[in-house]
Amino acid sequence: MRKILFLAVLTLLLIPVALQAQRNKIFTDPAPTWLVPHAVHLDKKPNAKNISDGYYHLVQEEQKNLEEHTTYRHIIRQIVSETGIQNGSEISVDFDPSYEKLIFHHLVIRRNGQVINRLNPAAFKLLQQEQDLSRFIYSGTYTALLILEDIRKNDQIDFAYSIQGTNPIFPDKINTTSYLLSFEPIVNYYKAILVNPDRKVELRTFNKGLTPKQRTWQHYTCYEWDSIVLKQPETRDYIPSWYTPYPRVQLSEYQSWKEVAQWAVTINNATPNGNEINKRIQLLKDSSKGNKTLYLQEALRFVQDDIRYMGIEMGENSHKPNPPDKVLHQRFGDCKDKSLLLTTLLRANGIDAVMAYVNTDLKGTIREMLPTPYAFNHVIVYTKLNNQVYWLDPTISMQRGPLNNFCEPDYELALLVADSTAGLTPIIQKQHGRTIIKETFTLPDGQNDPGELAVETMVSKGDADDLRYDLSAASIQDKDKSYQKYYSDLYGDIIIKDSMQVKDNPDSNILRITEHYLINNIWKKDSSTNKLKFTAIAQEINNLLPKVDEDRDIPIRLRYPYDLDYTIVLNMPSDWPIDFSPAKIQADSYQMEFKAEKNGDTVILHYRMITLKDHISVADIPQYTRDLAAFTSNTTIDLSATMNGNHTNSNKCNWLTVFLALVFGLMTTLMAIMAYRANMPVEKEIPAPIPIGGGLAILAIALVFSPLTELTMIIKNGYFQFDTWATIGIRAHTGNITLAQLLVVSELFFNILFLGFSVLLAVLFFNRRDTFPVALATYYIMLALFIYIDKKLTLQMFEVPSQPDIFQTNSIIWPIVKMAIWIPYLKLSSRARATFVMPHPGSRLEH
Repeated sequence: MRKILFLAVLTLLLIPVALQAQRNKIFTDPAPTWLVPHAVHLDKKPNAKNISDGYYHLVQEEQKNLEEHTTYRHIIRQIVSETGIQNGSEISVDFDPSYEKLIFHHLVIRRNGQVINRLNPAAFKLLQQEQDLSRFIYSGTYTALLILEDIRKNDQIDFAYSIQGTNPIFPDKINTTSYLLSFEPIVNYYKAILVNPDRKVELRTFNKGLTPKQRTWQHYTCYEWDSIVLKQPETRDYIPSWYTPYPRVQLSEYQSWKEVAQWAVTINNATPNGNEINKRIQLLKDSSKGNKTLYLQEALRFVQDDIRYMGIEMGENSHKPNPPDKVLHQRFGDCKDKSLLLTTLLRANGIDAVMAYVNTDLKGTIREMLPTPYAFNHVIVYTKLNNQVYWLDPTISMQRGPLNNFCEPDYELALLVADSTAGLTPIIQKQHGRTIIKETFTLPDGQNDPGELAVETMVSKGDADDLRYDLSAASIQDKDKSYQKYYSDLYGDIIIKDSMQVKDNPDSNILRITEHYLINNIWKKDSSTNKLKFTAIAQEINNLLPKVDEDRDIPIRLRYPYDLDYTIVLNMPSDWPIDFSPAKIQADSYQMEFKAEKNGDTVILHYRMITLKDHISVADIPQYTRDLAAFTSNTTIDLSATMNGNHTNSNKCNWLTVFLALVFGLMTTLMAIMAYRANMPVEKEIPAPIPIGGGLAILAIALVFSPLTELTMIIKNGYFQFDTWATIGIRAHTGNITLAQLLVVSELFFNILFLGFSVLLAVLFFNRRDTFPVALATYYIMLALFIYIDKKLTLQMFEVPSQPDIFQTNSIIWPIVKMAIWIPYLKLSSRARATFVMPHPGSRLEH
């Protein structure tokens, strides 16, 4: 009796093992009888320049019988070189043994007229290939791999197999998508899809996909294609996730998205709550104390942070969630598991919540597809509380902040899993995060002194959630090294002065990071100019703006939504001239702003970048490339210097300049005395001058204030400050520093000359000297010429563009306007002619 009982138990234990072994077996059988015959030309060859990897497909055939749930494939692989022996001597087929059956029909090698049978099911290796393992998803997919022996050049590898079965989670409805292209040359291509003619199947093509021929074969409707597009793989960067340029065709029996939603409802019904679920619900109710908003936040945080993400998506569980009690007990689940658990918790407290299907890659482009359950790859939760809609993603960890600040996920469209669903629901973006970065550089006076860099980063809302999760995945030490490397790649030898500090306010969902570095050899020697140079780089802006060709014919992916406020502060060793024009660029997909400010020795560069869409359309790319060139001209700033030792304080007086000013003043005084003694031709009789009056009163006021204006300009130009001269090499862009210094000395001389000239004019005016009109005209002409020449030379040597502004005191317009008014007045006015008649007293005595 015991022996019989033992055998019975052993049999029961071995049944699952036997079933598993049966499922993982590779079968052999003749080809299906329903195959559609078609013409094959085995004597044709492809263009040799299109052959890569040393082989091509002489035949590639695929026939799908959607009524039999069978896909048949026939391939003849032609080996043309030794490289082909290496790359083309393996056969691999992926399938899910939990509901699919792999059947090989034949496998032969054709060599020099011989047909060699190589079909041996036992030679196949079954490998469990979990390609999504890095994303914590286990799908149960296997690969049947056969490594062929004794493959030679010019061999033909001819094999055919079928995969029978379909995932039982889906209803018996036609739904398939086929891509009509190949990256390798195919000589004989054939594809057929067979369906029952009584089914109402809709067909839709994409990207110029070929419309199939349609005919009747046996008792099926046959859709068939006998050509395929040969295309190179798309290898360009910055491609939007939803962009699929390849031709394809979709067949679907689903008449509406409502049908898909009704199917989703049937597989997402939660089982009655068990003890663990009820306990969790009560804990949430107790902690929230009747506040449904707080209840929702705590339930969401529990599912996001305490239920780890892991999906065992085998068979039906590819789309059907596990019961909430099971998920709660095992403390892990995938997106659908966590979403069903969250909706269960919310509904238990009277909060309206349903699951929602989305596609994180295709996003809003799913509206272009025929209705199908395969349109989605992710599940989130739609909930409504206090007349406010919330889209909650239970798979986001470390999400913080108040509920009304939650950012809607950028999935664009969703299918609500509800009986009332009639179509797709838009996900409207109302909230988005913001990133504020401030990089403060302190540049040293001396070439060999280290500079400093302090970085302050503040992120909010969704950006804070992302950064918080990123920080949680690594240690502070690792992050220090990572951030240090980022700046080392930009600025060279960088040392961490203080470890990064992280301040997280989860209530407001604002996260702050501070970094502090020392930069050795911050001034780099430029061998071509023998100057020292520092380059400030707005790298965060450069990272956001991909550089592409103007003739690019596919959209450009943008990070979206993203709002970056980026500031670079440069604490200079002395007063530094800047002349940057502000920029503001507004387009459909982005907004860019730049401005530069100066506050004493501090230069502030401020950037703002906001993305308004997740891509730039092909039509907008030419304008984008122009905008990019204009904007990024301000993202790399070169600062040059000529240094011999350290800079001194900018308030220190340059006594050499004071001495030169005294010399120039003495020269000007002597010239003024000589000019004062000069006379116009003296008449025999000199009439008595009349008093100053009329329009001359206005001129009198101007002449009184003119010396004060000239003196103010001399002081404001900083001629007597040491750093004005010490930084000429920094500010000048000419290879000859001496010429630049001579220009500044010349400016000082002429400014003192005009100061003395203005005093002379006032003396001549109030003495009603006869030389005053000529002296005034000479003054205006000399002043206009000086301003014109000085601006030209300054532009050439210092590359400081002169912006025309008639309100500037040094504008060339003023002396020309004044000359145009006063010289004709002095010439034509009888009062003016009768006023300025007095010669020099010495000449009058002689006369």
